[in-house]
Amino acid sequence: MKKIFLLLILIWTYPNVSNASKTLESLLEEANISLYTNPKYAIQCTDRITSSTKDSLLVTQAYLIKGLAEKYLGAFDQSFTSLHKAQIGCPQNERVLYAIVRLHVSDIYSRLLDYNKAIKLNNEATSILKMQNDSTGLAIAYNSRGIIHYNLEEFRTAEDCFMKALHINRKLGNIKAIAANLSNMCLYKGDLEDKLEKIDEAIIINKNLTMIFRKFF
Repeated sequence: MKKIFLLLILIWTYPNVSNASKTLESLLEEANISLYTNPKYAIQCTDRITSSTKDSLLVTQAYLIKGLAEKYLGAFDQSFTSLHKAQIGCPQNERVLYAIVRLHVSDIYSRLLDYNKAIKLNNEATSILKMQNDSTGLAIAYNSRGIIHYNLEEFRTAEDCFMKALHINRKLGNIKAIAANLSNMCLYKGDLEDKLEKIDEAIIINKNLTMIFRKFF
C-alpha cells in the first residue's frame, strides 16, 4: 500500500504564559514529539494535561493530539470523540486551530470512505483559513483535499490540489512540506520524466533533512 503523506500542524507557541502553563506546554510538546513513534504515550501525556488545567487553548491542543494518536492506533470512534471535544472547546478567537481540527475530522471520514463528508469538512476548513489569510493552513488543506481526490481516483483534481499546496509551500520555504507534496504527486500515472524530477527532488530534500537531524542529534 502506497504511503500517503498528510501534513499536520499540531501545536502553536504563545508568549506570556504562566510557569504552570509552561510546564503543561512542555508536556504537550512531549506528546507531540511522541505522536508517531509512541501514540499510546502521547495519549497519556494529553490525559494529564486535560485533567490538570481548564486553560481552553491547552485543552483544545491536547484533545487534538489525543485524537490524532487514537486515529493512528485505528481507534476511530475514540478519535472522533477527542476531536469533537477539541472543536467544542476551542477558543472562539482561535479560528485557525479550529480549522485544523476540522481538517483532521475530514481525514477520518476519508479513511472511512465517506468522501462527501470529508470534502464538506475540508471546504469549511479551507474557507476559514482563507478568511484568516493563513498560508500554512491553506497548504495543509489543499494537500488533504488532494489525498481525498487521489482516493477517489480523480487524479487531475488531486494534481491541482497538490500543486496549490506545493506553490504555497515553496513561497513559505517549508522544505519538509514541499517533499511531501512532491511525493504525493508521484502516486498516480502521468508524465514519466516529470514524475522522476519530482521524486528526485523529494529524495534530495529528505536526505538533507536526515543529515540535519543527525548533525544536531
